[in-house]
Amino acid sequence: MKLVRLIRHAESAANVGLATTTPDSIPLTEKGRLQARVLADSITSAPDLIIASPFERAIATALPTAARFPHVPFEFWPVKEFTYLTPNRFAGTTQADRKPLEETTGRMVTRS
Repeated sequence: MKLVRLIRHAESAANVGLATTTPDSIPLTEKGRLQARVLADSITSAPDLIIASPFERAIATALPTAARFPHVPFEFWPVKEFTYLTPNRFAGTTQADRKPLEETTGRMVTRS
C-alpha cells in the first residue's frame, strides 16, 4: 500500500501579514524555514517521490526534505491558483490591505 503525505507550505510572509508581491513569489519566514527543517527531520523513511508546486514557499518547504533524501526524485508540478484580485495591481500589499477589496470589487482570475 502506498503512503501519501500532503504537506502544506510552512509559515509564509503572507501568513503573518507581511506585504507580498505575486502569489507565486511569497517567501517563507524564518519560522517557516525552521518548520521545513523540522518537518524534514521528522520523516523517518525515504519517500519514493517529492513533489512541490513551482511556488517559492512550496519549494522552500520541500527543499530540506529533498536535501535529506538526495537520491529521491524531486519534481515540480504546476498548480492553478484562484485569486480575486489582479496580482500585479496589488504587489506590495498585505492581506489586510486587500481584504476590503476582495469583498467588494474582486473578480476571479485563474493563475497557472
